[in-house]
Amino acid sequence: DKWLEPPVWDFVELLVKSLREKTEEADLDTILKTTLGGYTRKSVREYISLLRRQQYDMQQSFSQELQLSQTEREALSTLTNEQKTRIVFFSPSEGEEAGEVALLLGSDPSCWQERCSAAAELYFAGKVKYIMPTGGVCWEYNGSMRSEADGMREVLLGMGIPDEVILPENEARTTMENMIYCSLQLYRRFHYANIQTVYVVTSPGHLTRSVVLAKHLLPHHLRILGYGGSAYAQIRDHWQETQKSSAFVSGEVFRLHSLIDRGFLEDIEY
Repeated sequence: DKWLEPPVWDFVELLVKSLREKTEEADLDTILKTTLGGYTRKSVREYISLLRRQQYDMQQSFSQELQLSQTEREALSTLTNEQKTRIVFFSPSEGEEAGEVALLLGSDPSCWQERCSAAAELYFAGKVKYIMPTGGVCWEYNGSMRSEADGMREVLLGMGIPDEVILPENEARTTMENMIYCSLQLYRRFHYANIQTVYVVTSPGHLTRSVVLAKHLLPHHLRILGYGGSAYAQIRDHWQETQKSSAFVSGEVFRLHSLIDRGFLEDIEY
């Protein structure tokens, strides 16, 4: 229909993607009631049946890919640290240009201070008006369980960020879901009006993959910038000095390789 503007089509596409992630009938009930305004038992059952068939096909494909992945892992394990740096830190950490919203990606509490500090840098520099902490996985924090989004909101408040500019997203459980659910939040909150530039804020070693997924899954009219904080260069140059960072960067190399294979990203020269 003519009244469906391109951003609405983007929303519908993302809604369908999010529905495909829901395999339990209770999840479908909630989404269909709150988002589509109604459902029938028959339609839900048909959709669950379709999902189960799709899951079976995906499991078969995954088993085949797993047989190949060991060879690929062995090849990737021969990369030098310099080559890994060029791959994982391929996306620049920007922060000079003005945007509207910072998508603050969740992780375990050990990363909250670092990532929240990066988002706060953008806010206090006047580069963004809103911060959207995203993540629904719950962790123990300060004696109680907190979702990633709510935990980071608490950290942001402690840094002096006003509560009214913090827009928590409490559903996402993966980096890909961060983008899907944040897109829905952007639509529901702003209808994409006056939103032209979005920052993706995360740890330096996680930035390239996050920006790739944001560009692939967020509406294409948005300009996507990445920001890993003022310590980006230091972490980029010294990640190999700790076992934890080394393991993480090696894992990111393989995950980026997977995105290239799936067409999310062009091959990276290293």
